[in-house]
Amino acid sequence: MTLGGDGTLLEAARSVGDTPVLAVNSAPSSSYGFFCGATGATFADVLAQFLKGRAPTARFTRMRVSVNGVARAECNGFESAEAS
Repeated sequence: MTLGGDGTLLEAARSVGDTPVLAVNSAPSSSYGFFCGATGATFADVLAQFLKGRAPTARFTRMRVSVNGVARAECNGFESAEAS
């Protein structure tokens, strides 16, 4: 689970592998939180569905960057609850 916005989710996703992540947008009045699946107002309902395995999810693919054939960065996919 992350609390913040899209940047917080993307940063955390680097270290969780294929583990699904529930991202909670902490400032929905000033930040859209496109990848966030919940806000403070929807958190309890979304968390209940997420824990039951019933929350809709979205799978995000990440990239591998190579320069002159040398891998500079590798990013795997991750799964997040869909925005409601």
